[in-house]
Formats: sequence, structure tokens, C-alpha cells
Amino acid sequence: MLHIAICEDEKLYGEKLMGMVYRYLTAHGLSCKIDIFDSDSALLERQAGLVSYDVVFLDVNKKGIDGLETARWIRLHSETLFLVFVAESNHYAIEGYKVNANWYLLKGAESFEADLQECMKAAIERTPRKELFLQKMGQFCKPY
Repeated sequence: MLHIAICEDEKLYGEKLMGMVYRYLTAHGLSCKIDIFDSDSALLERQAGLVSYDVVFLDVNKKGIDGLETARWIRLHSETLFLVFVAESNHYAIEGYKVNANWYLLKGAESFEADLQECMKAAIERTPRKELFLQKMGQFCKPY
């Protein structure tokens, strides 16, 4: 089972993202557990449990603790967690490199759903438990 966290302060957008991720994974025969957080402080309250996620989607630009601060905390505790920035512009893309973000998605982009599918494929291929997922997905992903 793929364990995913979505940190998004816009409730409707968080639910939309969750639905897209869920549909993608179930369409490929994978089970998942998705937790949604409306703030980075709520996500960070999980402490050590935070690094048990396989994939974390972070809305980068929020009031209070932002996605960059959360990403820094994550990278101090895990280099393998697949980290995805979700933003309204590419303004934070350079910052993503500084925290070794694995992917960057632009909200509102016409290609958002296709970009998300590529992102999820990459996340599955790079998860430490990828062999389990690749077996279930058959020819969809090829090990590297």
C-alpha cells in the first residue's frame, strides 16, 4: 500500500488532488492510504510518522509554516521520501532544488492531470518498495 500525504490549505483543491491520485493508483491496481492536512503545522505534528509516507505533496506558498520549511524538515529526516511541490507559479522551482524535491506541479496548468500521472509513475518507480508495486503494475513501469 502506498502511503501519501497531501498538505493543501485550499480544501477543495486538496480533495481534487486526492481524487486524482486515488483514481490513478486504483486504475493501476495499487492500493493507497491518503491523508490530507490543511496546514504544514498539522503535518509536522506527526513528527517521526511523517517520514513513514511514501509520497508527500506540499503546497509551497501558504501562511504560517510554508511548504519549504516543511520540506527542509523532511529532508533532515528522510532522503528517500518522494517530495512533490504544488504551486500556482514556478516561482519556487529553484527552492525545490535546494531541498531535493522530486517533482514540481503547477496548479491550474492545462497539463496538470498528465503531469500528475507522470509524477505518480516516477514516485512508484523510486519508492524503496518499488518491486512490490512494479509486480502489481506489470508492464506499466519498468525497473531501472
